[in-house]
Parts: sequence; C-alpha cells; structure tokens
Amino acid sequence: MNTRSTAIHLIGGTEVCWLAAEPALNDMLADPMTQLLMRRDGVQEAEIRRLATRLRQASARRQDEARDLDASA
Repeated sequence: MNTRSTAIHLIGGTEVCWLAAEPALNDMLADPMTQLLMRRDGVQEAEIRRLATRLRQASARRQDEARDLDASA
C-alpha cells in the first residue's frame, strides 16, 4: 500500500478522497475523471481488469518462486 498517495478533487459536486492509501481498482474505475480519460484514450474497463489480473498472477508466481528459493537455501 502506498501511504504517500493523496488525491482530493471535486467532480460534478462529488468529492472523492483517497488519503494515506492507494484507491481500490473499483474506486478508480468508478471515478468520473478516470472514465473520461479512458473514453478519450479508447481504453475499456475490461482491458484494465484483465491487465490487473495478469499482473496479480505474475506477482504471485514471483513470490512463490522466491519462497521456493528461500526454502531450498
């Protein structure tokens, strides 16, 4: 968790606060500004979710490999 992350902004009268932590992916994708940028860039929510899943899986594999190396040392 990134404890340095702080974002506060107003969009359409809605205040969104992310203090002392990274926002959850669902929160980021629900953010109106994020949606506008994604629409402008032609990025689909499903693409972001697939990428996040692949990254989580790759990270878990690396952690497993590191544990296996530590256990065999």
